Amino acid sequence: MSDTPTYYWGQGFAAGDKDSHKQAYTAQVLDLQPMLYRRLVNNIYLGVGWTLDIQHAAQIDETDPPKIQSTAQGCSSLSNGGSVEISWDDRDFIPNPRKGQYATLRYTHFAPDVGSDTRFDEYQLHYSRYHALNDKDVLAWETDGAFTQGDVPWNMLPLLGSNHRMRGYYEGRYRDKNAISGQLEYRHKLSWRHGVVGWVGAGTMGSSLHHLDDGRWLPSAGVGYRFEFKPRVNVRLDYGVGKASSGFYFQVGEAF
Repeated sequence: MSDTPTYYWGQGFAAGDKDSHKQAYTAQVLDLQPMLYRRLVNNIYLGVGWTLDIQHAAQIDETDPPKIQSTAQGCSSLSNGGSVEISWDDRDFIPNPRKGQYATLRYTHFAPDVGSDTRFDEYQLHYSRYHALNDKDVLAWETDGAFTQGDVPWNMLPLLGSNHRMRGYYEGRYRDKNAISGQLEYRHKLSWRHGVVGWVGAGTMGSSLHHLDDGRWLPSAGVGYRFEFKPRVNVRLDYGVGKASSGFYFQVGEAF
């Protein structure tokens, strides 16, 4: 559960580009995604589970342009549905891989039959790979996609910008029905427990798969410091830069 002051810009690039049109509110969120996994063979896993997302927009700034109130769901939304996932995972150490790869495809169906306000489908795809160049250097890269169809609530639209990918953009500023992104990160271990990283990335989004090819991409780049507080587990401080925006990120574990 969370109770976080944040902003809502609207859907699409045109909405996210207009900083003066953002609406301040407090996001009161309950987000549960339990999954049960079973190994099929070697590194292949099958997962089944459930997704429950309840969100209420409280303390809306009425002096800002009305946006949340004008959405189809209004200030409150409940999304409930079953999920199935297939994944491949042969990473050597999940919190901080030096070699291996991770691929996953998850499908979730939200329906009024199980209590959801609206009916829609969500597809999530992810692939990441890690290359140990030597004892001190790792090259890591990933691609990520989120695709939806149906009557998708405003708070369930895929995002560009988070503490894991597209660092440098305010989480929630850019959202639409479909989004894809990728990033390449170089990780170097210094003396003792210190380390540094640098990355570049890009992402795009659109109201349909066809609009993903419109040519509008957002860049992301940044640098970070790592402190190994226990073997192969880092605390990270990152500074990401996007188009006309930037941000600091402090967290345990790598971004991906």
